Amino acid sequence: MEKKLLPKEIVQIRMDLTNKASAVRRRAAKNIRKNNLVELGEELYLAYLHERKDKRTWETQMEMINALGKIRYIAVLPYLEEIIEKNKRLDAITSSAALAYIRITRQSNNDIKPVLHLLEHGNLSVINGAMAGLAYDKMIPSKEEQELLINLFDNMPLDRLHERGCFEPREKFLSALSQWDKNVTKEYITKYLNDSDRDLRMYAEAALKGKCLKKE
Repeated sequence: MEKKLLPKEIVQIRMDLTNKASAVRRRAAKNIRKNNLVELGEELYLAYLHERKDKRTWETQMEMINALGKIRYIAVLPYLEEIIEKNKRLDAITSSAALAYIRITRQSNNDIKPVLHLLEHGNLSVINGAMAGLAYDKMIPSKEEQELLINLFDNMPLDRLHERGCFEPREKFLSALSQWDKNVTKEYITKYLNDSDRDLRMYAEAALKGKCLKKE
């Protein structure tokens, strides 16, 4: 758990959002997310509107989107939807936008309606962000919804679930399953115990033990 920040530290984070160095702005966004600094929402939002104009600073944009999602800053939704609509397959900003979209639009921590919405037509990046929401926030749907999500994932084409050296939403999904009803998840998780991918085997083994390996 992050220590409570002093007022002067929060002032510094606010100032860092407009620093000339992208790395400093990125660090400020990360601090807002980690410390859930809702009071800096407007400053972060305005900083993001300026940041998004520069394609070179994609890492900083990603961190700002992550932070806006964590503090649930609703005004950014149209921009998130615009990014998600483009549905780029291999794009870190798209993945962050999907995660932020889920956090802002869900009605409770276990509301999977936004997840299901993204899974309808989402490409690899969108699905990766959606699974991050399930895993990072330990979302626990109803038993029926758990069965639905597993069935959707089990029948999804591999190109929507995997790209070597890039996104692997199945790791996040297995992490999410670690917290769900074992009577529902065991059969699906067990499929990965003999997978050729060592990491997937590791996530499956952890999931069966109730361990969520994916942390934000």
